[in-house]
Amino acid sequence: MSSIPTESRIFGDRYYRDIRRLEKLHAGRISPGTHTWETAINALYKRLAHGQSPIKRAIELTRVIDYLDGITPEERAHFIFIGSRGKRSASLVFATFNAGMHPYKRINEEGLSVVQHLIYCQRNGTVETRTNFDLAYVSLHAMRRLHERGHKLTAVHATGVFGYIGLLGFMTRNIDGRVNSQLNLHFGDTLITGSLRRGYVFSPDGEHHQARTFYDVRTALPADEVRDPAQLEQGRIAAHVVTDWFAGERDPHQIEALVKQIPFLPQRENDYVTRLTTPPMSTHETAACDRAAGGSLPAC
Repeated sequence: MSSIPTESRIFGDRYYRDIRRLEKLHAGRISPGTHTWETAINALYKRLAHGQSPIKRAIELTRVIDYLDGITPEERAHFIFIGSRGKRSASLVFATFNAGMHPYKRINEEGLSVVQHLIYCQRNGTVETRTNFDLAYVSLHAMRRLHERGHKLTAVHATGVFGYIGLLGFMTRNIDGRVNSQLNLHFGDTLITGSLRRGYVFSPDGEHHQARTFYDVRTALPADEVRDPAQLEQGRIAAHVVTDWFAGERDPHQIEALVKQIPFLPQRENDYVTRLTTPPMSTHETAACDRAAGGSLPAC
């Protein structure tokens, strides 16, 4: 494998730093004094949940939706699924780009995570929020390779690519039979390659867990140099599926039928993350993962 050009390394490092800067900037605009998307949304939830009328809650959440809608492409580190505004109700479902470590604690690797958040307020006084649903992770290596393959890729174009990656992760994460399989996405002259993975986040006592399913992108390859036609075919179909859903009515009930069009490819056994997460676990880890996965052992 060829070494990554210096220009592409610089691009990846700069984009990584910019995402951290933008997270702090936008979090502070949503909720002054916060520095992350998660703390900003949680602070917004507290404002909505305490003592405001339905009209004032809707106005406050609409203000945030309008702010996110108005961010320029150069300063954008998110994309919106739903931004609904009403007189007494409003809802926001969006995904953000977060710079940090791989979702698996065993993987000591930096990259870009795409995570989903939702917050809504209803006319009956109900206010709900959920933050940090994993959709995708793009390794820093893949970010650099994407620039190398993308022929002078700009930050704005890269944001669009990462948005597509996050959408594919969103659409595939709850589909039975897709976990721990190969997942490719064809974008321009590049094939983005990775796997759909699942692990579990446990409470300190090991009794409670949260499933974590995400599209783990490992690298980007020149499409005309990919030798396996099945990978290219899967990548092309996946790209069409994502485009058709996002450009349409974004009906969640259509997702499963669309994803079934994407050919299944088994996960590669020599995959970097798989190699690092298959060594024997401790007795406590094994028991906890067995309880969570019904007998199978995910890469926690």
